[in-house]
Amino acid sequence: MVETLKALAELKVAELIFENRYKNLEFKLNESQSNNIYEIMKEWNIKHENVKQITQKLDITDMTFEEGEFNQENFDIANAQRLERVTICELDTATQFLTQHEENGTIVDIALLLRKIINDEHESTLKTLSINGSNVLFPEDWMKKISCMAPSVTSLSLPGCFISSLEFTKLCFNFATLTKLDISGSGVKKLNGIWFLHNLEVLDMSTDLERTPQLKLSDRTIELLTVENISCCIKSANYFLKATEVNMDFIRHMFLELHNYMNDSEISDTDFKECCMFYVSVIDGWDGRPYVFDCHEIQYLVQVIVKSLPEYDESEPHVTSIHASAWYIFGGREFYMNSYDTVNAICEETAKVVMSCNDLQDYTPSFCLYLMYKSLSFVNEKPPSFIVGNHDLKMKLVDSVVTFAPGSMSFDQLFTIIKSVCALTYHDREHCSSAESIFAAEIFIGSVVVLVNHFCEEWMREIFMYLINYYISNIDVSVFKNIFKEDCAEVFLPTLLRQSDEQEYVIYYLLALMKKSEAKNSDHDDSYCIKSAIKEIQKSIEPFERIEGTDHMEVFRWLCRTSESRDAVRWARWCLKTSGLELLEGEEKEEYGEVNKSNEHEQEKDEQPEAKRKRDE
Repeated sequence: MVETLKALAELKVAELIFENRYKNLEFKLNESQSNNIYEIMKEWNIKHENVKQITQKLDITDMTFEEGEFNQENFDIANAQRLERVTICELDTATQFLTQHEENGTIVDIALLLRKIINDEHESTLKTLSINGSNVLFPEDWMKKISCMAPSVTSLSLPGCFISSLEFTKLCFNFATLTKLDISGSGVKKLNGIWFLHNLEVLDMSTDLERTPQLKLSDRTIELLTVENISCCIKSANYFLKATEVNMDFIRHMFLELHNYMNDSEISDTDFKECCMFYVSVIDGWDGRPYVFDCHEIQYLVQVIVKSLPEYDESEPHVTSIHASAWYIFGGREFYMNSYDTVNAICEETAKVVMSCNDLQDYTPSFCLYLMYKSLSFVNEKPPSFIVGNHDLKMKLVDSVVTFAPGSMSFDQLFTIIKSVCALTYHDREHCSSAESIFAAEIFIGSVVVLVNHFCEEWMREIFMYLINYYISNIDVSVFKNIFKEDCAEVFLPTLLRQSDEQEYVIYYLLALMKKSEAKNSDHDDSYCIKSAIKEIQKSIEPFERIEGTDHMEVFRWLCRTSESRDAVRWARWCLKTSGLELLEGEEKEEYGEVNKSNEHEQEKDEQPEAKRKRDE
């Protein structure tokens, strides 16, 4: 068939399809015929009622969009095809995708436009993409977005599209399958990242380069000849560090160069990562060479790493991995022997991680909590403002203690949480009477004693009680009454009636509270929780039998009426008064001095006459 007859036939078929004459016939034309017929139909003002027949009868692979063609009918047709080639021109007429800015001019949402054209199920079939960007600009990160919709493109033409050096690097990285690239009139002045295009055969450009000699390739050794490729420099630096004694001047100079390079707004993501990894590799080997950095250099390194960390997000595995690596580095003791600014920086950032996570059992937040406590232990001066008075942080930790159950976390993790609460309370001790501090203390002291039942080892109980004493010394005594509230007392007061280790530690706990409240108005330092006092109280409680129907506070009333021990009576009276109960008749008939006199009288009866005479003399 000669060309003229073929053209006439295509015109006739186009008319019949356009007029729905073939609606009862099922067929599909080949790619070549479909493309030609569609080009004819474009001149006839395609309407919505024509779209269905066009998509059913034509297998279009090549489409061009220009002025007057950025409409829904053409988008519907395009989205139904397996397009191999797409050309977009005259973008300044695609009004529905344009945004006008006084300073930046006309910006076109090219990603949204391409999504209208390319079917997401057929993205891999697109091989040729041409976008003429004359008279328009594109939004930030546009290169990466369009690469996601055209992952298999081998020919990319971007004439007139303004491309920064950073966007060009992203282009090379995201369109690694290119064999042909047209960036004429794009303004590209540096070819940073061109080494990613291993299959590139044709580079069409009309822009002068600042460093043209870099294009003189020899057997595609462009990576070795490109001085902008920071990875080559860093490889050499790593070899140097491993092969020779560390030269402090070299390290200092290298870090300074990296710092300047990383501040360059046009640095690629890949090169930025190389710089970060070099920092990490040097610091990671620090344990073997602790003399490498002085105090100021350590402080600078901490600041650089902390500022470079992305915001912690436990739902993003790569973010948690980055944090895990960074915080592992900060586990070294040397960082905490540095300036307060260094320690505070670590303390504040680890606290932010703890605040942002939902599960303190996970490795990264758990380790960050440990580092936060470690930092607080080294901070003798004022800790970071983010820590002091941070009620939300304290309550997050307190809630973890309240909800603790065996198996939910290790005892080491639990102790770290308790120690952190104690440390936070210590640094906030000047505000212990604030409503928020009292609220936290009321919940905490009412729940910690219940944990004694879970501590099967003696060392656990000893550490626990040490921490309780430390905590009690920094809270307001007004909260002590809350442990005798019904919901709390019903949990721990029954342990007073058992001859067990738990009984001893409940007594210890209440004695610690009593000593703290008495010390508030006393100048002398009375030692906490004397073991002899605990034994006296245990001995006094042993005969007690609770009568059904009485409350858990009855044991204290019984001690006041029956015990001959000064310590037991004093302790029982304090518990009753602190709980808000009044002493009844017979529970305060003897003051402490009278108890002592009674004890002395009993002692006199047991003495021999001669011994009594000598003592009286």
